[in-house]
Amino acid sequence: MKDYLKEGIPETIEKTYVHRGFFDLRIDTIKSGNTPENYTVLLTKARAAAVLSQDICGRFLIIKEYRYPIGKWMFSIPGGRVEGKEPSLHAAKRELLEETGYEAKHLTPLCIHNPMPSVTDQAIDVFYSRECEKIQEPSISPSEVIQVMLLKEKELIALLKEKSSHVDSLLSSALFYLLVSKSSC
Repeated sequence: MKDYLKEGIPETIEKTYVHRGFFDLRIDTIKSGNTPENYTVLLTKARAAAVLSQDICGRFLIIKEYRYPIGKWMFSIPGGRVEGKEPSLHAAKRELLEETGYEAKHLTPLCIHNPMPSVTDQAIDVFYSRECEKIQEPSISPSEVIQVMLLKEKELIALLKEKSSHVDSLLSSALFYLLVSKSSC
């Protein structure tokens, strides 16, 4: 009996690292059919965690962050790399506090987000938190340029509908999963 799940999957002939650092860049030689071709892969080397939050008034805690690679301000949710053997849940709480100054008492797993699986292995564990409270000022790194915003659900939906808004896939995905989970209850 044929294994239909493996049928058509390219064979990896060679893996060559062209850069090692914060991210690794690898060029694989793969073969599908008779012709080998190169496939570039970005390896993140660490999982990430993020949190979609609402404050005690039910407003969504959104960040507007300048993203240097694209030269634009993007709307997103707080998040970052999981450090070492740190659990994703702890990383999400830590990133929320660092980037916004808000504390999440309870986090619920929402989804696993793979933003660009065609070129990277990046996986982001996304959590949801209600009733976050501001307990300090943000403590972001000098390379991060972040503005914290509190938006009612209608305001957030309106922002997503604006064609001129730059909304990253993490915010879109997290909000989608939240709304779907609410509607299925």
